[in-house]
Amino acid sequence: MDGAFFLDPQEWTVLRQALAGPLALDRGPMRALCVGCGLGQEAYSLAILLGELAPGRPMTVVATDKDPRRLARAAAGGPYTASDVRALTPEQRRRYLRHLTPQRYSVAPGLSDRIVFEPSDITNGPPPGPFHAVLFRNVQPHLQEGAVAPVFAKLRRSLIRGGALFLGARERMPPDLAVGLEQRSRYVYVSR
Repeated sequence: MDGAFFLDPQEWTVLRQALAGPLALDRGPMRALCVGCGLGQEAYSLAILLGELAPGRPMTVVATDKDPRRLARAAAGGPYTASDVRALTPEQRRRYLRHLTPQRYSVAPGLSDRIVFEPSDITNGPPPGPFHAVLFRNVQPHLQEGAVAPVFAKLRRSLIRGGALFLGARERMPPDLAVGLEQRSRYVYVSR
C-alpha cells in the first residue's frame, strides 16, 4: 500500500489535539506543509483535519514531491481505493470525496482547492513557512545521510510557536535537533 487517508489514526488524534490550542489563539490564515506528499492522501487528510479544527478559516496546504508523476496524480485528486479511504468517517467520505465506482473515489473540488501541489526536493532551499503543521512522513529514508540534519533543522525553523511536526514510522528525529520541540507522541512534536 502506498498510503492512506489518516494513516496511523491514533497519531492523527494527537496531531488534532496538539493543533487545537494554537489554532484557537491564532485567527489568521492556516498554513501547512506536506513534504513528499506521494499520491496525496496525507495532504488531503491534513486539509480535512485543519478544516474541521477551524471551519471557514482560510488555509493553504503546500504539498510537495520530487516525483512529477505522483504529484500530478495527487493534484488530480486520485483515484483512491476503498482501502485508501477506510479511516474516513461516512460523513467525511460524503463531504470530501466523490464516488467513481463502488470501490474507487476521487477528491471533491472544495477539498482540492485548499492544497497547492508543487514539485520540490526538501534538500534544495527552505520551505516557504511559517507553518502551523508540517508532515514529514516516510521521507527520511530517501535522503542522503548528510542531508538529514539540515532538513530537520529547516523543518523545525519553519514551524510557528505551537506548530506541530508530524513524522512517519521511518523518521528518527536527531536528538540535538529536538531542542525547542516537545514530543507529544511517537510521531508528533510541538514547537515551544
